[in-house]
Amino acid sequence: MHVLVIESFSTPLQLLKDARARNYEVSILRGLPDTLFQNSKLDPELAKYSDNIVVADIAQYSEFERAVIDIHSKKQINAIIALSEYSVEFASQTAEILNIPFTRASAVSMARNKFQSKELFKAKNRIRNARAQDVSSLKNTVLKFGFPCVVKPNRGAASLNAAILRSEEDLNAYLSKIQKTNIASELCGVVSSDFVVEEYHQGPMFSIEVAQLKNAVAILAVGRRFRAQNSEVIELGTLMPFLLEKNIRDDCEFFVLDLLKTLQIDLGIYHIEVILTQNGFRLIEINPRLMGGSLPTLYSKTHETNVYDLVFDIYCERNMPRLAKHAIFGMSFFLGAAGDSTLKKDLSFELDKEFKDCSLDFTLFVEPGSQVKAVASNHGYIGRILLFSENVEELFHTRDKVILKLEELLGVELCKPEGFQSE
Repeated sequence: MHVLVIESFSTPLQLLKDARARNYEVSILRGLPDTLFQNSKLDPELAKYSDNIVVADIAQYSEFERAVIDIHSKKQINAIIALSEYSVEFASQTAEILNIPFTRASAVSMARNKFQSKELFKAKNRIRNARAQDVSSLKNTVLKFGFPCVVKPNRGAASLNAAILRSEEDLNAYLSKIQKTNIASELCGVVSSDFVVEEYHQGPMFSIEVAQLKNAVAILAVGRRFRAQNSEVIELGTLMPFLLEKNIRDDCEFFVLDLLKTLQIDLGIYHIEVILTQNGFRLIEINPRLMGGSLPTLYSKTHETNVYDLVFDIYCERNMPRLAKHAIFGMSFFLGAAGDSTLKKDLSFELDKEFKDCSLDFTLFVEPGSQVKAVASNHGYIGRILLFSENVEELFHTRDKVILKLEELLGVELCKPEGFQSE
């Protein structure tokens, strides 16, 4: 089995180790240094867990296609693994050319296009949408659409340039902000220059992890997402698994099946985000890739399994993965600064010794003494907490206590999640 792994900045070493353990022959396609298509943290051990490493400017489709075809000509590729939205669309297109099993290219393209996917699913989703071709036409589009509304790039990532607009004043501030940035250029075209305008709906947010092989569909897990109190476009954390009541879970399954059928998706693993309104589920977006961020760790630990086995089962072995039952509950929480500030220089502390009611893991993403900016999207976090317990209420209680303690230790005011309790 010759597997091609398309690298991104978040490609985990564990994936490569697991592929080696399965005796797969592994080729890695890397992007250029200092881009979203290369994870420099892999460098020390990359050669140990791969048989062939190719570096190319894979932010450009022509270079991506040329590199994959060249690898395939030397040794037939049996499977392609692309875990990031930054590369999954190119991977699907090239897989189709070479007749390598992968998610259908037209379905991936449709899923990445928020406006088209919601228009196609409109009868079931019942959310009004509009599209602005560029920034210059966005103001008129929003004014015609009405307030409140949600505005974001049609093809985006990490909630960059996403906003909830409640008035013309909000709109003018948003236009002023995005005209000063060039996110589309910075992210190599991953974030598009056109925009989707959506009807604003209130309700709890969920992520649904789904696997599909031909006509077989399995919901692997449901996570309850928690957004910032000061901005609903900032996603701070997830509780996994979230156990839906039976009638709501049934509605969830029908919603997912309808969505996959409508978009004509036939093979793959998907991360679907929804809002549960008083009138049922409403689609935020569907990502044709494995869950990202902290969710692979949450899923593996709470279900006592290896999340990457799901990837290998679907894309390499073409077998539906065995559904694992959860053993414990897990919660992730990303630390975002509430305002521009500077971290304390002395950050020597051990949280796990102070908070013993849950299994706790804390990671700081920046150096002590660093200047940090107020978080404005799912990007620019300064750290992360992972909590695990058999008791869901204990997770919430510990999370809120840890947030307050970290504010004291870091010297930074942190964004609070919805439902946060200070006492």
